Order: sequence, then C-alpha cells, then structure tokens
Amino acid sequence: MQVFKLFFKILKTQLTQIIMYIVIFIFIAYIVAGSPSAMTSYSEQKQDISVVDEDCTKTSGALKNYLLSCNSQIELDGYDFETIQDELYNRNTTNVIFIPKGFEDAVLSGDTEEILDIYNIPGTMSANIVTGQANNYLNVLNSYTAAGISIEDAVERTSETLNKKTDISFISDSGESDSPLSLFLTYIAYVFITIAVNGVSPVIQVLNKPALRRRFNCSSCKIVRSNAGLISGISIFGIAICAVFSAAALITHGSELLSVKGLLCILNMGIYMAVSLSIAYLIGSVTVSANIISMLSNVIGLGFSFLGGVFVPIELLGDGIIKIAHFLPSYWYVIVKNSIFNLGNGSTYLDILQGMGIMLTFAAAIFTVTLAIVKNRRSTS
Repeated sequence: MQVFKLFFKILKTQLTQIIMYIVIFIFIAYIVAGSPSAMTSYSEQKQDISVVDEDCTKTSGALKNYLLSCNSQIELDGYDFETIQDELYNRNTTNVIFIPKGFEDAVLSGDTEEILDIYNIPGTMSANIVTGQANNYLNVLNSYTAAGISIEDAVERTSETLNKKTDISFISDSGESDSPLSLFLTYIAYVFITIAVNGVSPVIQVLNKPALRRRFNCSSCKIVRSNAGLISGISIFGIAICAVFSAAALITHGSELLSVKGLLCILNMGIYMAVSLSIAYLIGSVTVSANIISMLSNVIGLGFSFLGGVFVPIELLGDGIIKIAHFLPSYWYVIVKNSIFNLGNGSTYLDILQGMGIMLTFAAAIFTVTLAIVKNRRSTS
C-alpha cells in the first residue's frame, strides 16, 4: 500500500505534463479524424487561364474552346508583358496563352512545335496541367491531319476524341476503416506510447533510485507486496488514460462506440495500453537520466507509428517495411482495429482474437524481461 501511494505521489509531479499531452493529442486527433478521410467523387480541377486568339480561324477557335471547356477564362486589363507578369505574380490568372497568327497554316504544314506562346509560373501544377492540355490537343489534331483528313474534319474529330469522358468510380476494400472514429482510434497508438513513457517511466526511475531502494529493502514491506503495489498503480494509471480517451470518443462518436465493434475497439485500446505501459516500465527500469525519457518516447512513438501503419496506411508500406512491422505492437493494433471495422467484410472474430493475442504476448514478454532486469540489478546492488 505504501508503494501504491508513493507511485501516485510521484506521478502527481508529472500530472501537468500528462494533461498537456492528453489535451494536445485529443485536439490534433479530432482535427485529423474530422477531415475528409476518403474521396467519394471526382471532378476535374479547373484552372484560371487567359486565352488570346490572334489567328481568329476555325482551328484556333476550336483550340480556344477546348482549353476554356477544361478551365475558366479570366479577362485581363491588358496583355502586354508587364501586365501579364503582374497578373501572374498576383495569382489573378495561372496561364496566359496566345494563339498566334498563322496557327491554322502551321497545323496544315504539321509544324506546331512550340507554336503557342504560354506565360505561366514554371514548375507549378497549374502550368503543367494547362501546358499538357494544349500539347495533347495539338498532338491529336496533328495525328488526324497527318492521316490526310481535311482540317475541318480533323478539328471536329479532335473535339469528339477529347470530349470523351471516362466514368470514374472509387472502389474501397477497407470497409469502415477510414471513418472518423477509426482514424481517431488509429492515432491513439502514438498517443498511448508517448503518454505512458512520459508519465510512468519518470516514476519508475525515482522508485529505482539506490537510496530509495535500500529503504524498501530495510522496511517490513515484502518485495512481492512492493511489486504488487507498483503494478496496481501502473494499471490504474492505464485504465484512467483509456477511460479519458474512451469518453472523448464517446462524446463525438457515441452511436458508433456503443456497439459490439465499439466495445471491441475499447478492448483493443486497453490491450495496447498494456503494451505501452510495459514499454514505459522497461524504459524507466533501464534508464537513470530523466532527460532521456522524452527523447525515447519520441523515437519509439514515431518509429512505431511510421513503421506500424499509424501515420502511413499499411496498404502503402513496402513489403520490406511490413516484414519489420510484424515485430511492432503498433502494427498489430492497427491490424486488429481494421479487422474490427471490417467485420463481415472479409474479417472475422478469429482475426481479431489472434491480433489481440499477439499484442498480449508483446506485453507479457516486455514485462518479463523488465522483471528479470530489475531482479538482476537488485541482486547485484
């Protein structure tokens, strides 16, 4: 009981930092999870352009109409070089395109390379898009004229070819794994590691100080009771953190969380917290400097998140990275979370139980190693 009380007395000194982490991470998680998670429709992005037709022929008019069908026409106050520079600099337009005199004759002769005068900001996406549209039109038109088709028919066929649209639909096999609640739960994998290490590890460091450890050894408190009090304190801390984040998820996603899937997510969250606490216990037991804890929490938290599918979707990870990720508990947390949201869509309860079992194995292994290290240190001190 004395160790239990001492644990929370020391933890109280870290309370401000823990609360700060909780508030910041919940705020960031809500922003990320509340942003659009997936595209459900597609529409072509139009650019603001200015097209000047100096040739005034059917061929040049067709090119102008095509460019304006893909973009929006912006009329400028003037088309001298200085005005164009000012308009581009102020982003009033993205591209200014001049179709010069003799354009139709150049098309008939097949010499259309760099015939258009295009003013834009080099290297920008809008510049590449509009330049590509113009070049694409000229390539198709040249293909028809080179085949011996008259210029009138070539222009008509070019318009028909380029006006053909493809129906775009989005296929996702992720089920509901990209929902706001799912995203919120995903980022918890990073939050839990960071909070656990920054909250528990400093307390363990203090309890492992030689002077304090000698007082414990001289007292009537047995080692078993001492460890039980310490483990109880760590467990209550973990349960409290899980309760805070569960309440935060419940406030925003109550209808989703109050279901079988929601309860499985809370269970998954609790198991990963056990892994996080075992890691924090290990770090606090093997380190002696408080300054190194913050560094290790960032290294481990970011490493687990980037390699384990938290910050980067598992589908985008390479085969080599996924092989490494199998040795990280964060990977299995994300796998279980995805399986929960994909129940009935390719995932089963067996997949969930297997992933949870692997995470529990991680927690037990890390905790066992930590106890062995602590026991060895006590026997040699």
